[in-house]
Amino acid sequence: MTQKEMLLYEEAHYPSDTFADCVKGDGFTAFYFDENKDYRDGNHAIIYPEQITDLCGVLDEVREFYAQRNSEAAIYHPLADEYYHCFEENRELIEQCGYEITLFDDSQFMILTGENTIKRKNQLDIRLLGGWDDRIASDIILPCEEPWEIEQTKKFASRKDNYIFAGFIDDNAVIYATLHKSRNYDCVRFDYILCAKQHRGKGYGGELMSYIADYCTENMLKGCFLVPESPYSEKIARKVGFTNAFTARAGVINTKPK
Repeated sequence: MTQKEMLLYEEAHYPSDTFADCVKGDGFTAFYFDENKDYRDGNHAIIYPEQITDLCGVLDEVREFYAQRNSEAAIYHPLADEYYHCFEENRELIEQCGYEITLFDDSQFMILTGENTIKRKNQLDIRLLGGWDDRIASDIILPCEEPWEIEQTKKFASRKDNYIFAGFIDDNAVIYATLHKSRNYDCVRFDYILCAKQHRGKGYGGELMSYIADYCTENMLKGCFLVPESPYSEKIARKVGFTNAFTARAGVINTKPK
C-alpha cells in the first residue's frame, strides 16, 4: 500500500475510530452520531462502487438507515483516483433514485515532513489533556456558537489513540486542537483546531500548531497529515513543516428536497 492509499483509507474511515459509530452493509459503511443527527462529519455513508451490483438498492438501503434515525443520507465515494468520476458516470441513475449530486474541488493533502520555522513565544500554557475538560466547552466552543462540537469532542476524548491539545491563559482555555493516531497504519491525522473568538489574531493558532509539530517529531508520531480548510490554515501548516503530498477529489450525493 502506498502512502497516498494509506492516508486516503484513514480519511475515509476516520469517524468510526474517533467519535462516530458505524454499520457495514454490502457495498457501504454508514457512520452515525446519535447525539447530533445533523452533524455531517458523524452522519454520512461511504459507498464502494466495485462491490455494488445494484446501486439503487444500496442507495435505498442507506437512505432507510438514516431515516430510521430521523436523519438524511449524505453519501460519499472513497477518495481514490479510480472513483473520481463515479458519481458523474452514474448521474442519471443516481437522480432517478431520488438523489442530487454535488462535486467538490480537489482537496490538498499535506504531510509533516519539513522544518518547523515558527519559534514559539510561549504565550500559552499548552497541555496534552488526558481526557475531556469542561473548559473546552465553556471557554471555547460555546462562545464560538458551535455547540454541536461538544458531544463529538467528548466522545473523541474518550477513545484510545486520540489526542487533545489545549492552550491556556490564566487557567482559561483559549484554543484547542485534536489529532488521531491510526490504529491500522503509521500515520496521524491532524483533525481540528478552534480558537475562542476574543483571542483570534494573536498568533495562538501558530503557537499551538508549532507545539504539536514538535510533539509529533519528538514522540516519533510519523505520517502526520492534514487537509487545510482555508488559505490561512494552509499558510500556518507550511510554516510548521507541512508540505504538499497529493490532491484528492470528493463528491457527495444527498436526498433531493421534497
